[in-house]
Amino acid sequence: MPGVAAAGAVNSLPLAHAAMEVGMLSRRTALFSLLGALELLLTLIGTGGVTAYAVARRTQEIGVRMAFGADPRSVVWTMMRDATWPVAAGLAVGLGGACFASRLVASFLFETTPNVH
Repeated sequence: MPGVAAAGAVNSLPLAHAAMEVGMLSRRTALFSLLGALELLLTLIGTGGVTAYAVARRTQEIGVRMAFGADPRSVVWTMMRDATWPVAAGLAVGLGGACFASRLVASFLFETTPNVH
């Protein structure tokens, strides 16, 4: 009966190979998710740093506005509004680039769709 054991082992190889591929796929997904989260964190830190730098450069202007009786809420609103423009521009360019890149990558797919159902 050694032939039966060998035949059973050969038949189980594709199943083991498929299970190994699923395990590797989940590891890759976890790795890419971790890298994406790290990138998002670094982006948020960078945006906060640029905003802090812009506000620090305008400290004298803020002081003059406050000395002339400006409402603190309006000063904060002005700083936030001025900091929002670069963020909005970056978001628009990033979303446009992502749409273009997704169409480009979709053109490389063969008999598959990029949509997850």
